Amino acid sequence: MDRFHHVAPHPNTARVSQCRTHRFRVYPTVKQANSLDRALRLQCELYNAALEERQGAWRWERRSVSYVRQCRTLTELREVRPEVLEFGVRMSRGTLTRLDRAFNDFFKRCKRGEKPGYPRFKARARFDSLQWEDTKGWKLKLEARRLYLYGIGDVKVNLHREIRGTPKAITVKREDDTGSCPLAASASSQPRWPRPAARSASTSGS
Repeated sequence: MDRFHHVAPHPNTARVSQCRTHRFRVYPTVKQANSLDRALRLQCELYNAALEERQGAWRWERRSVSYVRQCRTLTELREVRPEVLEFGVRMSRGTLTRLDRAFNDFFKRCKRGEKPGYPRFKARARFDSLQWEDTKGWKLKLEARRLYLYGIGDVKVNLHREIRGTPKAITVKREDDTGSCPLAASASSQPRWPRPAARSASTSGS
């Protein structure tokens, strides 16, 4: 099922225009499914550790920790926790972006006088998606009908509709045993955009 929406750009990236999102199914092998589950477990751990770092820095030092600073610390993980980066640094950056957006939304609600809802730690069972915020670490192979994911391989995908635009980001989300893929392709000012296809994956484009 396709849907049309606006994708909010990261503060450090150029402004993104209207985006077309495509949702499609992916069918991983048993080995690929196990790898995806492992990636989810590791990224959940990273998310919670990054949240704990932000909380502790403010509680004990009244110091804020930025997204950029946390991204820089990813290189240190190669020495102490190399398994976290076995699926590529881009996936981990996507996880840190997810946390950063949670904090940005929190502060916006505070400014508007709404109930803020401070970012929470994620239970393993509720952490169900992996994100790539740019075109590195994954590739949609249209003719082969495969979605390549770094560290996981070529995953079979059901491209049931034409892709319009150039996919710029992707989210793979576990929705059931097979999964599904929401893919967001870029939408320029011209009406000639190509579009894609589902564990669940979504991509966004500029």
